[in-house]
Amino acid sequence: MKSNILQMIQKGEGNRAIKYIGLNRDLFPEEKEEINGFIRLSKTKTSLRSSEYQQSLNLLSSDEYHPVVSEDGSEMYFCAHRRNGGGGGEDIFYVSRTGKDWGEVSPLRSLNTSSNEVPTYISSDKQKIIIMGFYTGSVNGDLFLAEKTTSGKYLLKKFSTPVNSNYFDSDGSLVKNNIMIFTSDRPGGVGSFREKGTHYNGDYWGNTDIYLSLLKDSVWQEPINLGPVINTEMAERTPYLTPDGKYLFFSSTGHTGFGGLDIFVSKRLSESSWTEWSEPVNLGYTVNSPEDDWGFMIIGDGKTAYFSNTKDIYSCILPDDFYNFDKQLLLSGLIKNELGKPVKADITLTGLLDNSVLQVSSDSLKGEYRISLDPFTDYKIVASASGYNPVLLTLAFNSDTASYIRKDITLISQNQVRIDTSDGLITVFFEFNKYNLDKSFHPKLDYVANLLKNQSENSQITIEIGGYTDAIGSEKYNEKLSLKRAQTVFGELIKRGLEDDSFDVKAYGESDPVAPNNTNEGRAKNRRVVLRIKNSL
Repeated sequence: MKSNILQMIQKGEGNRAIKYIGLNRDLFPEEKEEINGFIRLSKTKTSLRSSEYQQSLNLLSSDEYHPVVSEDGSEMYFCAHRRNGGGGGEDIFYVSRTGKDWGEVSPLRSLNTSSNEVPTYISSDKQKIIIMGFYTGSVNGDLFLAEKTTSGKYLLKKFSTPVNSNYFDSDGSLVKNNIMIFTSDRPGGVGSFREKGTHYNGDYWGNTDIYLSLLKDSVWQEPINLGPVINTEMAERTPYLTPDGKYLFFSSTGHTGFGGLDIFVSKRLSESSWTEWSEPVNLGYTVNSPEDDWGFMIIGDGKTAYFSNTKDIYSCILPDDFYNFDKQLLLSGLIKNELGKPVKADITLTGLLDNSVLQVSSDSLKGEYRISLDPFTDYKIVASASGYNPVLLTLAFNSDTASYIRKDITLISQNQVRIDTSDGLITVFFEFNKYNLDKSFHPKLDYVANLLKNQSENSQITIEIGGYTDAIGSEKYNEKLSLKRAQTVFGELIKRGLEDDSFDVKAYGESDPVAPNNTNEGRAKNRRVVLRIKNSL
């Protein structure tokens, strides 16, 4: 009976399957729950059409699975079993693409061992991946964070308890950097403990449940079991939580499906609870098969999904009506110094509405950073790096284009801007009888502009722009020349997007020299504009 029903559903003959069940269900009273599951499966209206599928490149001549794709769709990590170039067992492979074509596949040799390694997550900036592995200190499989260093190698760090346990822990991924969703067969789940590899009810997947841990004060909290609507006494694997936290996609052998692991979706019913979910819906016969279907994920465009069955990796374009979740937007930019060279910097974004904090780093090769953000939210950005003055910016959501404007940031070396902390002075110098500013002083004005743009709400920084000359020429002429110099600096700061009410422009002429006017060196020091920070942060 079961095989007949599944064949009808796979042919798209759901109504026929329901009639068949109605005629035969009384013959199998002990299988009432499973039959009810078949009825739900028959009624599934999948919004994914098979014509929209495209099998991705046959990357390793079959037997590849568990795809993890970067949010911009340019990089893919996946798993393959006992392939050439691997270390043995399950290994991680990597491939990138330009345009539509995937390039050459490479094993991730620095992280592969003779045991099993499986990629489960890649960060927005593509600098971090999460791996299930059996590295030193792991007995049953644990979650590790691998962060790419400036040399291109990976620094491996094991997630601490309570994310990891003495049992099998896998399928970890991060949402907004403060939610870890993963699977585990630790005791205390739905149903009795059953170790992975133990035969039960036709499979060897064990009893793994989906858990979620929240990051508070840099500490992962005790994991929350998502409860019996999601979890069963069978296996739940590869959870994907949409960025808005509204929908959970996962694979299961415990919910009624076409055989093996099937992919399901469930909607979160309460924003205050992680255990209240709608009845999981099977994604249907265009996704699921009699084999294991798992690893479903959606990349940053919100339109492209990836998943795998037992042997191959697939991608598909999602239709517009496919589960209405709030898509995140990708912000990217370059961090460079005043000479235009890339800088590896830390970027912290704080949501102005909810004070949520996100962090990302730029890479040292290009100075590039990428991070996914919630739409309709404004952020305060702080970019910092060792040896540079921090930059503070405000990032506003553009409701007209439904996007964020790319943010390239210039960091100014600390040795390029010297401020006397006792009186808050910044000084720029001029040639004899000139009032045009040399470009070498622009980094100092960039610093002032960043300082004013990003002052805290409780402070009011105003700056006096005072122009000076040497003692050559009449006092009246020098007063006019000093005013022109001050106005030049004022104009440069206005060009940087500052309001004119932040400045007080004054002409001091040849008064108040800082050096004797009877030498060339002394006169050069007096030909200046001094920016006095009147109020400090």
